[in-house]
Amino acid sequence: MKLDWQIAALLYVLVAVQPACGSQNGTSKEAAGGSTAQVPGGSSSSSDQGPAGSGSGSSSSSAPAGSSSSAPTGSSSSGPAGSGSGGSVAAPSSASSGSGGAPSSGSSGAGTSSASSSGSGSGAGGLDGGGSGSVAGKNDAAAPAGDAGTLVGSSSSGADFGDGGPARYVFSTFGTRSNTANASKLLIYTSTDGLNFTLFSATGGYAGPTGTLRDPSIMKFTDGRYYITFTTPPDAGCCGPEASFSIASSPDLVTWTTLTTIQSGLTGTTNTWAPEWFKDADGSIHILVNIDTTASAFQTYDFKATDSTLKSFTGPTPIGITGGYIDTFVLIVGGVYHAFTKNSAENEIEHATASALLGPWTFVGKADWAGWGAHKEAPAVFQLPNGTWRIFMDGGSQGGESYSDSTDDFMTWTPVKSLPAISGLVSHGTVIK
Repeated sequence: MKLDWQIAALLYVLVAVQPACGSQNGTSKEAAGGSTAQVPGGSSSSSDQGPAGSGSGSSSSSAPAGSSSSAPTGSSSSGPAGSGSGGSVAAPSSASSGSGGAPSSGSSGAGTSSASSSGSGSGAGGLDGGGSGSVAGKNDAAAPAGDAGTLVGSSSSGADFGDGGPARYVFSTFGTRSNTANASKLLIYTSTDGLNFTLFSATGGYAGPTGTLRDPSIMKFTDGRYYITFTTPPDAGCCGPEASFSIASSPDLVTWTTLTTIQSGLTGTTNTWAPEWFKDADGSIHILVNIDTTASAFQTYDFKATDSTLKSFTGPTPIGITGGYIDTFVLIVGGVYHAFTKNSAENEIEHATASALLGPWTFVGKADWAGWGAHKEAPAVFQLPNGTWRIFMDGGSQGGESYSDSTDDFMTWTPVKSLPAISGLVSHGTVIK
């Protein structure tokens, strides 16, 4: 009997201490909550501590549903919520451009287990920083030479707008006479799509050394500052005499300081109009200026920077576009120099090409070759992310800023349309990205 009692007691102990396993009411195996799986590279995976959601009480495990992956610039992605029979907990995952890290969690049941990832997303930011642009020819001198964009190498990033938004287009322009509060003063507009622009800065009414500013061309230089070059009329009346042009700089597109004034260098100068920044294929910085004198009609001259101060220039050197052409805008695409310039006699924008800045130039689009019609001047060309080229034009004496697009490298263009919202408020400017 004593032996039988001992055997019975041993069997009782064995039964009492047998562990629960599988899916039971209570805590699931190895899933007591609080386990975490750290997953590199922007993806999360489920924990191996037990089957997900297998407990009806507080069981928890990391859920694969909450995985995250790095997202392309300017976009975000989210994963579905994690689930579990003990009550689901939303577990979105995100990879946001420019956010640095993109945590994601997937929780199953009422437990605290999560799977986190360090998703990487790089954002385009605002407009600050270097980066190659879309053509070596106009405006961000920080971009490499070659086919780097419109305007001295337009950059994919620039002024820090502080909101983590997408890359912006910057449009430097000046107020028309009807824009009485800003007439002949520098205005800076920005846009996310290169079409719909809003005022970023009225620049405190900056109007250059003479108090009257027109035709501002903008670039961002390698020192991180923005530079404009512009026409400096002696007063608000039209058309001279103007024997010089000026340059101003800004760290933030808001506060501007005059850097220097450059004389035309030509005897008998009547007008010195519409200077435009240009970066050549060798990286050199130039300003292309349209000058007429008592002895000759308008033609385009090159002023080349001699150092990085942008205060000293050689020139004037004729580039070979003569006979009354003004507002010459040059860019390089595929090693070919393209000039869009106004024929003053016909009031039409024409198109010429060359293998070098100083020519010789051949006109490949004359008169109304693009269907833009007359009373068009002040061309400014830039490229959109999808490869489309866009040109801004001014209506001259008829007023109004308009635009047209080309998807076949300047061969054909869409019908002219008015620039939304600001067409009658601004005149003659340049766009960078």
